[in-house]
Amino acid sequence: MSIPVISAAIVNEPYWLYRLIASIDYPLDNLVIINNNGRGEISQELDNMTKITHKFIKKIAVCHLPANIGLAGAWNLTIKCYMKSPYWIFVNHDISFSLGLLKEMAEAAEKNADVGIIFGHGGDFGDGSYDVFLIKDWVIQSHGLFDENFYPAYCEDMDYIMRLKGRPVKAIKQVGKPYFHVLGTNYYETG
Repeated sequence: MSIPVISAAIVNEPYWLYRLIASIDYPLDNLVIINNNGRGEISQELDNMTKITHKFIKKIAVCHLPANIGLAGAWNLTIKCYMKSPYWIFVNHDISFSLGLLKEMAEAAEKNADVGIIFGHGGDFGDGSYDVFLIKDWVIQSHGLFDENFYPAYCEDMDYIMRLKGRPVKAIKQVGKPYFHVLGTNYYETG
């Protein structure tokens, strides 16, 4: 068993992506980095990441965009490019995983066919935090892609929370293992 896709969108600060890559401790088919910089400032460094040899990652791919398409656009692009995946894990680029977190998410997705979304953290209001989350293909089919009108970021998660409340989907609001989020508005260790 392996995770089909983990995707991270980035605008700047590639430094944190190295930490994210180093923290992957579970088999992963595709690590997708969406370069939303659009100015060429980080392109070479991101291209160098595709050459990293990692015992758990089969392939690292970078998608360079001519301009920032926003976070929702980056998530949708990943879904469209890997549309045959049973699920996708989306993470902020400044996340690092603790030992066993990815395994816990993958096993929860495999063992619970009726669970459509799995969050790494419950979030401020218990609806799930979208800095680390797994979403299954059937949820995208029933609730749609993320709304790209929320640009460049913020509130695309609130929109999806409202969609999920309108037509509830069984969710795991917080896995047991912690993760670390550095540059977000909250610096926290979950768990």
